[in-house]
Amino acid sequence: MRVLVTGASGFVGRHLMQILRDSGHDAAGWSLGATASDVLDVDLTNPAQVGAHDLTTVDAVIHLAGLSQVSNSFDHPAEYVCRNASMEINLMEGLLRASSAARVLVVSTGAVYAGGHGLITEESPIRAANPYVVSKLAQEQLAHYYSERGLDVIIARPFNHIGPGQQRGFLVSDIACQIASLERSGGGTIIAGDLSTRRDFTDVRDVASAYLQLVTSGRRRETYNVCSGVTRSGRDIVNSLLRLTDVSIDVREDGSLRRPTETHETRAGNRKIRADTQWAPAIPLSATLSDTLSYWRDQFDQGSN
Repeated sequence: MRVLVTGASGFVGRHLMQILRDSGHDAAGWSLGATASDVLDVDLTNPAQVGAHDLTTVDAVIHLAGLSQVSNSFDHPAEYVCRNASMEINLMEGLLRASSAARVLVVSTGAVYAGGHGLITEESPIRAANPYVVSKLAQEQLAHYYSERGLDVIIARPFNHIGPGQQRGFLVSDIACQIASLERSGGGTIIAGDLSTRRDFTDVRDVASAYLQLVTSGRRRETYNVCSGVTRSGRDIVNSLLRLTDVSIDVREDGSLRRPTETHETRAGNRKIRADTQWAPAIPLSATLSDTLSYWRDQFDQGSN
């Protein structure tokens, strides 16, 4: 199967490209400013650049490309909404021109849900809590529109995914980076936002595997949660990471890092994706956190060479 991955040079994209290759698929990648030999430099906001590529030979598309940092979206709302929507429009219009029969997986986010104390299923209420979520809801509506136009489209709503290669701006990568830095100076204090909130965390490699399963076994026009089904607090995550280091480190919560709108708890269900694709998360949280901390240690080691 020939699979096109947009955003192939990003956090999830790099893992997904590797999984596709390891599974024997023909992986093609697009990414803005790409430098890898198997990833083309394509600006999805430019319809002419999208139109310059032949999409008739593609069997599946996994659309990852887009702006993704929730905190940054508050400062740049128009950019998030307009860019994320225009990238999907240009991609879908290109597929229509190619009369494509490819399965298209549009990656949204589990952050679209209102949250609360109940189990979140694909039918749970949604809430436009920040500009990033607004942009993802716009992408979902566009997915429905292009499905009406004849494209084979399904939607994934991944919850928090973590692991090696994730850059700053997210809880696990922020804490792991600070620990790796403090290990070089003998200890100190790490700064974190509100650690009382509870989230569903899944290893990025499990998430990438879920996307592959969805393009091969998911049902047309359906929406799927991609999650572990287990809820953990930010404090649980930080304490688990601290157990992986021998240096003395304190934790200070900084109220200024809290988002203007915040859901206290996210408890998600993955029954639907399990039933339709047989996917289930396989990598334990302990391995994910250890691998993420090792990644940041390597970054500091490389920076000192």
